[in-house]
Amino acid sequence: MSMPTLQPIVPELVCWSWMTQTGLDAAAVLPSSDGVTVHGRMQAQWDDGPLELAYRLDCGPRWAFRQLRACTVYLGRTRTLSLWRDDEGWHDAAGRREDLAAARFIDIMATPITNTLPVAEEEWSAGVGREFTMAYVRLPELQVRPVRQRYTLLANDADGTRRFRYETLGGTASDGQAGAGQGSGAAAAAAEYHDQDSGFSAEIVVDANGLVLYYPPYWRRMPAAQALAMQAAR
Repeated sequence: MSMPTLQPIVPELVCWSWMTQTGLDAAAVLPSSDGVTVHGRMQAQWDDGPLELAYRLDCGPRWAFRQLRACTVYLGRTRTLSLWRDDEGWHDAAGRREDLAAARFIDIMATPITNTLPVAEEEWSAGVGREFTMAYVRLPELQVRPVRQRYTLLANDADGTRRFRYETLGGTASDGQAGAGQGSGAAAAAAEYHDQDSGFSAEIVVDANGLVLYYPPYWRRMPAAQALAMQAAR
């Protein structure tokens, strides 16, 4: 069975709470004439203190990746990343990223927003898995490395939601060749978050637009008003 037609994207504030520890992610999803832009902010308790991530994600039609601008603040240190993909390939502020040549999408560690990219761009049939090379953005360092992941559509539910099995498959043959001073980012994951080499698997539930509703054991969608109240109280 083919994937249902995606609903038209409307401006929306989407928020998630981290279920196992203190964490909140809020993303403003803004459609344009030729794609979608997301302005997001994630705050979470990390290894030795609070971590803050601010990001702007620019995508074309059906969430085709174009550019990411991101900034983290952790233990008094600020890091930034500019990463983009065009007809010539992948680039960051220091130049071409040949190690990412096989990647089509990005995956930002510890935010559910980038799970939407492969889910929304692809056509899906129930029971069929697809393997992708992703440009994986590790936090808090904002290091980027190519990794492999698999998504399998499990079911199209009557209410318009869909369930996917998400699996991490580890680094690619070009992993460890990251240029631009980013490094491979192969160290163990922080804050009890899975690493891409850990063989992690989860059943993710998404809405009719491909935005995550439930991503165990980490994230669950929450009402935007509640999230804004929580942010204001901090």
